This record gives sequence, C-alpha cells and structure tokens, in this order.
Amino acid sequence: MGYRSDAVLKLKKELFEKFEKFMADAGESSEELLCAATRSDGDETTTLQWEGLKFYEDFPEISNLYKFLHEANPENFGFIRLGEEFEDCEERGSPWDFGMSVSRHIDF
Repeated sequence: MGYRSDAVLKLKKELFEKFEKFMADAGESSEELLCAATRSDGDETTTLQWEGLKFYEDFPEISNLYKFLHEANPENFGFIRLGEEFEDCEERGSPWDFGMSVSRHIDF
C-alpha cells in the first residue's frame, strides 16, 4: 500500500522539452514517471497529472523530478502535490500564474 499523493505539473512548452530530455537521460525509472502521467498539451503549456502515486523523495524518479524543478526558473512552471493527509500540500514554482489552485470539498 503505502502513502499516496496526487500531483500536477504544468510547464511552459520550452521547459517541458528540457524536462522530457532530462528525465529520459536520468534513467528508466524517471522515464517511467513521465509515462505514468496523464498528459495534456495546450497552446503554450504542457500539463502532467499523477494520481495515487507513491511520491517518496528517496525514489530516484521523484528525486530527479525535484532536482529538475529546483534548477528551473520558477516562473516557467507550477507544481502542486496533495498527500493523503489534509494538511499535506506542497507547491513549487508559480502554480497560481498557471491557473492552478487547491480546493478541497465534499461532493454529495
């Protein structure tokens, strides 16, 4: 089982091309992380969405993702990760500039 998270990464097209190459060069597990995402392409951005993923920083693919984001210009991407715990919310980059936000509610 393990602790699971949902995450969305939205990148400007130019940065996505660099991200795709970086993850491919980083090894098989990093490339698999990229393939595991639901991808949608807009005119200026690419969005990657993961659901129910074990987002452990000691996993090489997650470590590589965070390394790339740490080195990228924060104005060129938005990242939000939500863990299972209510207060477990992580934001990196400029998610609000990409129309991203967190909203927790109950639908019935």
